[in-house]
Amino acid sequence: MDYSQGEQMEKPQLQWSSPSRVHGLSSHWRDPSVMHPQLLFRPAPICQKENSKMIFNFTAKKMFSYDDENSSDNISDEFTKFPEGLMSFPLNIPGTTYHKCLKSQKKVLKWMKDMVKERRASPAETRHGDLLDQVIDDMKTEKFLDEDFIVKMIFAVLFAAFESTSGVLALAFKLLADHPSVLQELTAKHEAILKNRKDKGSSLTWDEYKSMTFTLQVINETFRLANVAPGLLRKVLTDVQVNVMEWKAGAIKECSEANEFDIA
Repeated sequence: MDYSQGEQMEKPQLQWSSPSRVHGLSSHWRDPSVMHPQLLFRPAPICQKENSKMIFNFTAKKMFSYDDENSSDNISDEFTKFPEGLMSFPLNIPGTTYHKCLKSQKKVLKWMKDMVKERRASPAETRHGDLLDQVIDDMKTEKFLDEDFIVKMIFAVLFAAFESTSGVLALAFKLLADHPSVLQELTAKHEAILKNRKDKGSSLTWDEYKSMTFTLQVINETFRLANVAPGLLRKVLTDVQVNVMEWKAGAIKECSEANEFDIA
């Protein structure tokens, strides 16, 4: 596979487990409990928690110059509580997961709204040159932009960025640890790219990116075994029975990708 011969992506040849895509997948793992990244939330391992904070801090820094080390508000910890309440039973009673999620959301939204107000009131010479500055400038020409919209947009982007990536990264680390030959080849190819770089201090180039064919295979194979969506609501169209489980037509079923693996 060589991107230099064209921009189209070839079908990956790397496979973490057997050629079967879904059926019986858990039998190929040393620890079936990590078959799917969403299962990593019960409880979330240190790897995923640190991934979440790293991704959140990086994204927040690009969006509104958030500095986790110098900030007195630990917003990343509040954000990590949302996945647990996202699919919880909506019982808004103190002590429940859903109540804690709403409480964290309220705290984060207030913090963001205060930040936007402060940024709008600050003089032009204190601009940070980030996304928030650009959006505030666009408020002068775009009528739909207001403070509430900006706050909700930032909240949504941050949540989508760290929540969808942390679980997949944790699974990728686990897969690489279980397949040392893949990790060895991946490391060798990236070291070769750095070794062949003319300017050792330069950043990643487009040609270097296109040459990372094995890296692309690793990414695609990880995505083949993972789904970033925490769950879906599906309506049963006809009566279905799989082994001892039965669903009647018209029923609404909450299911995650892990459940789909189990009944395949």
